[in-house]
Amino acid sequence: KGRGGSKITKCIAFPKVLNLPLSDERLCVYELSGVVIHVGGSATSGHYTAYVRKPQGDGSYQWFHLDDSHVERVSEKTVLKQRNAYLLFYCRKEVTMELPSPPPRKSSMSGLEAQQAGSQRAARARADSLSSLTPSPTSSKNIISSDKQKGGPPTSSSSSSSSSSSSSSSSD
Repeated sequence: KGRGGSKITKCIAFPKVLNLPLSDERLCVYELSGVVIHVGGSATSGHYTAYVRKPQGDGSYQWFHLDDSHVERVSEKTVLKQRNAYLLFYCRKEVTMELPSPPPRKSSMSGLEAQQAGSQRAARARADSLSSLTPSPTSSKNIISSDKQKGGPPTSSSSSSSSSSSSSSSSD
């Protein structure tokens, strides 16, 4: 018994365009962009060639047949006549998005007013960000208290904070 499987030799026709429905009943359009052809008598040997569609700058397309190092221009009609297709490649065209309309604005604001409101929000955000970076008075009291308990010198020159820090509790 020989190695390898037998090749299915049934010729198939394939369309230039596929219109497939989406789940919401819209159609999704796919255009043929490439075909791989297998030439040979078995599934384990033979030769492959390809037809590819190259977009042109003006929105049109040009088809090419690639066979090893040989490349030639061909017509779309030549591509669609091929009956030994092994692989078909389709590219989806744009699906139209149907988005709901945005709700109407409750108040009309001029461009200048919108810009000022945005600047005020940005200034508040910067101020909030900066205030989170500066230590609070209670956190510096805890540092001073912690240093005193360890026997180190106070880190602040304020005498009022060192006298009040003796009553604060520390969790060491």
